[in-house]
Amino acid sequence: MKGRLAEIRLLLESNGISVSEWAKERGFRRSNVYAVLAGRVRCRRGEAHRIAVALGLKRPLGLAGNGLSTRQQPQTSERARDIETQALNGATDTLGRAPCDDVEEIVMT
Repeated sequence: MKGRLAEIRLLLESNGISVSEWAKERGFRRSNVYAVLAGRVRCRRGEAHRIAVALGLKRPLGLAGNGLSTRQQPQTSERARDIETQALNGATDTLGRAPCDDVEEIVMT
């Protein structure tokens, strides 16, 4: 888990995007994005879950087609979409679990 989060932070940094800029482009609170990247939250619901999906840590639930999701996804730049696509590669382990679901691996800081 920590390795995957560090990889995403490095990917943002290497593309010249700050966490604040990434959060602002997507309409997320900067503090919540930092909490996800630090492994301080479980990413099970709410904004933390949406951030984990946007970072490629989790797969979307697929509820939007059922009318259960009322939040519209903000428009993203082409550069941000490229980073998200790169982040989606390797987003789950061999059992198909998303890293945020492995609570035991999260080390509180």
